[in-house]
Amino acid sequence: MITFTFKAYGKTFKAKAEKGLDVMEKANKELLWSNPVSKDGAWFEEGTTGYKWVEGNFFD
Repeated sequence: MITFTFKAYGKTFKAKAEKGLDVMEKANKELLWSNPVSKDGAWFEEGTTGYKWVEGNFFD
């Protein structure tokens, strides 16, 4: 198992998994869904085991 780190809005979430995608929903729940100031954006890789939330409209 690999430890993945997700960073958003000054908070950090860490979880062990085989792939980052395996724990991304948990990171969303912990860092974004319960945060009233969170905005649309996407996770961008930071190194091989890290992800950083970047605000923006990346889907239109």
